[in-house]
Amino acid sequence: MITITKHLRKFAAIYGYAISMFRFWHVSYFEYKQFPKFKFTSIKHLTANLLYGNFFAISKLSESGFNPFLDFSEHGIVFSESLQNIETFNMAKMRNIYTFSQRRKKIIENYLKSKGIKKNVYAVGPYIIGANNFYNDRKRLELKKKYGRILLCFPAHSIYEVKNIFDYNEFIASIDKVSMHFDSIFICLHLLDIGGPIEKLCKQKGYVIVSNGCPYDCRFLSRQKDLMQLADMTMSNSLGTHIGYSIALGTPFYYVPQAITNISTSSEKQNEHEKIEKVKKDELSHVVEELFGRFSFEITSEQMDFVNTYWK
Repeated sequence: MITITKHLRKFAAIYGYAISMFRFWHVSYFEYKQFPKFKFTSIKHLTANLLYGNFFAISKLSESGFNPFLDFSEHGIVFSESLQNIETFNMAKMRNIYTFSQRRKKIIENYLKSKGIKKNVYAVGPYIIGANNFYNDRKRLELKKKYGRILLCFPAHSIYEVKNIFDYNEFIASIDKVSMHFDSIFICLHLLDIGGPIEKLCKQKGYVIVSNGCPYDCRFLSRQKDLMQLADMTMSNSLGTHIGYSIALGTPFYYVPQAITNISTSSEKQNEHEKIEKVKKDELSHVVEELFGRFSFEITSEQMDFVNTYWK
């Protein structure tokens, strides 16, 4: 009886996700107010695989194919050697494991070997390369003509178990310093920041507010790909997957260092992973500032080397 109930709950969660997926299929990045309405229920390891629509992209990038029910994918970039979900979930039950870079592949393989687990680990590069665009070429050309030269900004955002706090006005001042080079300023907000103070401040400045959608929306990456390809430059005050994605798509990235306070509400084990990752990010922030902290529309070979290390 317990097993039947368990399967029924899993089926209900998957069915609910499918309903939300189709409901939001055509909701564009400009309709960001709709995204908080996306409904989703956690389904163990499948939850990680459904993040951002990575499974669609990985399926195109991997010759072995990708099954979100049988395989496992790391959903975002990990700069440290923290194992995160690789350690949390039972990898022995997975068919294959997918990640970004050869560097990360070796870290995972060494961990699996230490546990006596034999699994194929595949490094497929920046997932966004395998994502389909949200709009067709004609529509994107229309948007480019309308908005002209675009600066796409990714302010540091909170996630469900970690709250990030920084000076919004300081970040906006950094945008103002380079705004004369662009016709439009796009601010890409995370789901948790929609309706928050940063949205209000950016709207007062006349910036265009956009969003990639709910992290569990399967067209998240498609929206992000559109926005990055429309942009003439991306900008952020944080380290994350967006850096490698932007460079991989040929869009220059500009880093603005800023003090960010992290408050974790996660479990003790997850909190341990977050602390390890934060220490590594703090170390790397100086490297990123040196590589990307100068405003320039040129993508240098040194920048490419950095991206290749962590994303390829």
